[in-house]
Amino acid sequence: MNNRLANLVSIVFHPLLLATYLFSAFILVDPMMLLHPGYRLKAQWLVVLLVWLTTFVVPALSLVMLKFTGNISSLKLEKRKERFIPFFYTGLIYAFTAYYFAHQLKASNLAFGILVLITILILAAAIITFFWKISVHSIGVGGVVGLLLVISYMMQLGPVNYLLVAAILISGLVISARLKLQVHTPSQVYVGYLLGLLVSFMIIYWL
Repeated sequence: MNNRLANLVSIVFHPLLLATYLFSAFILVDPMMLLHPGYRLKAQWLVVLLVWLTTFVVPALSLVMLKFTGNISSLKLEKRKERFIPFFYTGLIYAFTAYYFAHQLKASNLAFGILVLITILILAAAIITFFWKISVHSIGVGGVVGLLLVISYMMQLGPVNYLLVAAILISGLVISARLKLQVHTPSQVYVGYLLGLLVSFMIIYWL
């Protein structure tokens, strides 16, 4: 893998996009896993659009504003000391989104759990970044794999198994990309992956 491909992989599978990918995948596999039967097809994809706006667009715009005001030097957040404020604000945005889904959209426990899980992982990364630079890309893909492992085990749905295999392959690709770009040490990448996997497995399992 060359640096150009590694950069592309890092962008396509940016942590802020993972919620949108998950919701899209579940809408394609079985919308009832996320939403009650009253949602028609158009409404289901409007929910995905809402997820994209609240979990990607709004946090991304907040990063741009932090860069514009000089609070961060790069949108890639390469400096450990600059990561806490963006992570904290992003965690708050995800927490608000989870609350809205649970109380306004009346979404399923799984939809609520996905957003709560990501919120917890973001805030955990914010705390860790006080002491150590950890790979948020690895936390994200590890979280997706852990979530799908639980769902695959508990529901035994064929399509979810395919999603799990795809997630494992993608996580390997993302980890390779982060190591190739040398933005993290191997320990930062692997610890991030294990953290995401274990935390998501426990939270979704006890949901």
